[in-house]
Amino acid sequence: MSNRRTGRPVLFFLVFGFLSSPVFAQTADSLFPIEKKRPNSLKPGAWALQFQISDNFRSFSGLQGFGVSVKHHFSRTKAIRFGIGGGLSTSDFDDNRRSFQADTVRQRGVAVGEGDGESVDLAAQYVFYTSPDAEVNFFFGTGPLVRFAHNQSLNLDNASYGSTYSVRNYTRDETRWNIGASSIFGAEWFAIKSISLHAEYGVSLEYQSSNYSSTGTDTVTDISGTRVYSYESESSGSSIRFNLATVKFGLSVYF
Repeated sequence: MSNRRTGRPVLFFLVFGFLSSPVFAQTADSLFPIEKKRPNSLKPGAWALQFQISDNFRSFSGLQGFGVSVKHHFSRTKAIRFGIGGGLSTSDFDDNRRSFQADTVRQRGVAVGEGDGESVDLAAQYVFYTSPDAEVNFFFGTGPLVRFAHNQSLNLDNASYGSTYSVRNYTRDETRWNIGASSIFGAEWFAIKSISLHAEYGVSLEYQSSNYSSTGTDTVTDISGTRVYSYESESSGSSIRFNLATVKFGLSVYF
């Protein structure tokens, strides 16, 4: 008889514990809630296209003024970002000027010309994320940059003053090289796993080298005959530029 009475309380406590365990688990969850992390795409192998937001979300361009900005992650905390930009330009102009001097001598000038330009901008930055699991992901980075620009123009100026007539034909050529480094720091927040918004601030230190040349001829005709003058000029210079950029807002699309 004593063995039966002893087994009944043990069985009662086993059944009570089994039935009450879900209730206890729910109570424990409410007392010690587990923080759910916002999902993001900061992971090895991830790529992102990055755009700069301007004019109150009404226009987009490449981040940091580049035409295309791409980021690739080696790990959750390390990535490399490439910026590529550039442009081609062409121009034509025609200027016709007439005036009369106080002695009623007529003066007239006509200028025509055309020009072409090319530019290339390249930058790369090694980016570090301090806490890729945080709600807001802070980052900083640094790397080299290179800029190149070339402009050339052909010009023809005709001028007359009384009985004197002159024609000036000349070419201008300008080349600029910039070599330096840029650094950034900012914060990134993921709206959804594959789309993020970020703000960043950047600085750069650049060495600039420029070369300018001009060649041409002046043909002057007056009552004494025609004379032709040739000329050629060239100059060069260098400077160091420290640039403080404004805060830029961007959007990244990960894939």
